[in-house]
Amino acid sequence: MESDDRVEIEALLARWRVGCAFSSEIIEELEAHLREAAAAGLAQGLSAAQAFREAQTRLGETAELQSEFAKVESTRTSKSMNSSILKSPRLRRITRNLIILIAVALPLRAFVLAPYRAVGASVAPEILPGSRVLAWKIAPKFSPGDIAVYRSGEYTFLGRVTAVRADGLSITRNNQPEQTIAYDVVVGRVIAATR
Repeated sequence: MESDDRVEIEALLARWRVGCAFSSEIIEELEAHLREAAAAGLAQGLSAAQAFREAQTRLGETAELQSEFAKVESTRTSKSMNSSILKSPRLRRITRNLIILIAVALPLRAFVLAPYRAVGASVAPEILPGSRVLAWKIAPKFSPGDIAVYRSGEYTFLGRVTAVRADGLSITRNNQPEQTIAYDVVVGRVIAATR
């Protein structure tokens, strides 16, 4: 290539580059192909402009190239992303830990411990309104002064145990008379309370 032709080819490449939306690696590769094809055209006696046009025609239109490279890139990205996510040791560890947590938490909550919220002041000052309590559900043993969680209809209540009887528990709630509740409605004994 003569220096004038080389300068003209470089100017044509610079204009071509402006219309490209490829990554820098792809642009460099395409430029190398265009330079080779343009050099071959110049060797055949074509002008720099004709040689570049011929090289560009062989390579393909920019829009077509962008479309093809976009397809290849999206396929490569989606495959690598899917395989990397599925093969991620961190994701497998998190999934395993989550399964273990659920396997432990569900039976624990169903049969051993249950969280409740004290809505009113039925057992204040021991448990203030709005406090969260944890009830022990497995064969709770009660003694006077313990806080019991029991069901009445569709609601759950807290009450202070005053006596343990054969037919149930005697409980009191602030500003209410003492009552006896059967053991079958008792959910459990409060073992922890937080504000």
